[in-house]
Amino acid sequence: MAYIIDLYNVILNVTRKDKRGNAFSVGEYNNICNLSVKELFTQQIAKFQLTNIVSESLVPFLRETSVTSPAWDLPDDFSHLVGQPIYNSTPVDIVTENEYSFRVWDELTQPTTDYPICKLEWDNYYRLVCYPASVSPVDVRYLKTPDTVKLDYYVYEGIKHFLDVGENHTVVSGEIYPLEETQPTVGSVYTSKTVDFEWQSEPDKAELFNLVLKKFGIAITDINIEQVAEQNKVNII
Repeated sequence: MAYIIDLYNVILNVTRKDKRGNAFSVGEYNNICNLSVKELFTQQIAKFQLTNIVSESLVPFLRETSVTSPAWDLPDDFSHLVGQPIYNSTPVDIVTENEYSFRVWDELTQPTTDYPICKLEWDNYYRLVCYPASVSPVDVRYLKTPDTVKLDYYVYEGIKHFLDVGENHTVVSGEIYPLEETQPTVGSVYTSKTVDFEWQSEPDKAELFNLVLKKFGIAITDINIEQVAEQNKVNII
């Protein structure tokens, strides 16, 4: 079962025990989860920028791709470069805009296919521009932005039924899908839109739990985490 479902049950249990905000919508929970995801990702990126080391926490976001001239467009989910781009086993130096402009026009330091350079540009999306243009394709390792998480569900006879990632469910009469603008037709097969957290390690899951809990206004010292985890059968410590 997706961790986002387990975490919802834990948070619901805690807020009820704490008698603060025991009634919150799944939509509110989804919003808070995504705020927490961004916060945790920002924390880990700050560490990466200091060390240039991809920590265990960031491994789930590590990707590889190739970019080609003349577009050099990077994927929509691009966040940060990891290491140097590679062309035919040759590292491509990453330079600033000023250095790029200077070296392109300077006869003594002008880049070649043996000593290529590149720069990052932003124009509503990221682009990696390399010189000379014949340096193509270029292999790139990068950190992607986190997926937007979502807990999907339907209501039947007043009871919430949560859907796991990729789960298919045949719609029956009387079911309501609160997160859908257009309700699926009876008899159709509805595919869950649940998107789970990408973090896999227990310390990261525990940190997500803490961040989400704080956003519900509950201090971690207010509750017995071990007891809640056991009751909900989810490892959060």
